[in-house]
Amino acid sequence: MYLCTDKRYVEMIKFIKTYTLPIAIIIGGVFYKLFLPLGFLMPYLIFIVLLLGFCKVSVKDLHLSKTHIILLLIQIIGSISLYYLLLPLGKIIAEGIMICVMCPTAAASTVLTQKLNGDSSSVSSYLLLSNLAVSLVVPLFFPHIAESTSNLGFWTACLSILSKIFPLLILPFIIAEFSRYRMKKLHSFLLKYNSSAFYLWALNLSILTAITTYSLLNEPASKYLEFELGIGAFIVCVIQFLLGKYVGKPSKDNIALGQSLGQKNTILAIWVTQLYLNPLAALAPGTYVIWQNVFNAWQITRKEKGKRPTFLD
Repeated sequence: MYLCTDKRYVEMIKFIKTYTLPIAIIIGGVFYKLFLPLGFLMPYLIFIVLLLGFCKVSVKDLHLSKTHIILLLIQIIGSISLYYLLLPLGKIIAEGIMICVMCPTAAASTVLTQKLNGDSSSVSSYLLLSNLAVSLVVPLFFPHIAESTSNLGFWTACLSILSKIFPLLILPFIIAEFSRYRMKKLHSFLLKYNSSAFYLWALNLSILTAITTYSLLNEPASKYLEFELGIGAFIVCVIQFLLGKYVGKPSKDNIALGQSLGQKNTILAIWVTQLYLNPLAALAPGTYVIWQNVFNAWQITRKEKGKRPTFLD
C-alpha cells in the first residue's frame, strides 16, 4: 500500500513539473479574483527570478553576435512596419499588434532557456540589448503616432522607461556579478536555489493571467475587437518564436534566439501602451502573455517527454 502511495506521489510530482505552465495559466484564469490582489508581488518576483538566473551567467559569458543584431532589426523595423500595414484595419489594432513585436525580451526568458537546455548567456545578452534599445525607440517613435502627444519630453520619457527597466533588469545583474566575486557565500546560496526560479515565474504567470482575464471581462471594448487583438497577438507570437529559431538554427542557437524574440516583457508593453497609446490596445500584449506561455508549456512538455524535435523546436 505504501509503495502504491509513493508511486502515485512520484507520478503526481512528475505531472506537476511537466505541466507547470498550463496549470499556472488555468489556475490564474479560473481563480483570477484571488490572484488580482497579488499584483503588487510581480516586480519582486521578476527581480528574484532574474537574480537567480543571472547567477548562472557571468559577465564574461555575455556577447553580442550578428544574429542578435538581426533580431533587433526584426523587432524594431518589423514592429514599425506592421503598424503602418495594419493601420487600415484600425488604429487600436495597429497599436496593439505593433507593441507585441516592439516589446523587449522578458525577464523570465533566461529561466525558460535554461529549462529548455538553451544558451542562457546568449539570451541574457539580447535581454539587455533589446530592453535598452526599446527604451530609446519608444519615446522617439510613439509621440508621432499617439492620439494626443505626451507632455513628456524625449529624455524625460527615456528616463521614465529606464526607471521601470533598471530595478527589474540591470540591478539583479549587478547584484549577481558583485556576489560572484565579493560575496561568494551569498552567490553559492543563490545558485543552490536556482531551479526555484521556474516555479516563482509560474506564480507570476498565474497573477498575469488573472490580470488579463479581469481586463478581458471588464474592459469597455467590443468582443469583436478583443477577438481581433487576441488573434493578432497569437499570430505574431508564433511568427516571432519561429523567426528567432530560424535565425539561430545555423549557429545552433535556435532555442535561445527563439526565446529572445518570442518571449516578451508584456508588463512593460502594457505600461508603455497605457502611457502613450489607446489603453484598449493593451489587450493585445495582455493576451500575448497567455499565448507565449502556452507555447513555452508546449516546448517544455515535449522536452520532458523526450519527443523528437520538429520545425517548431
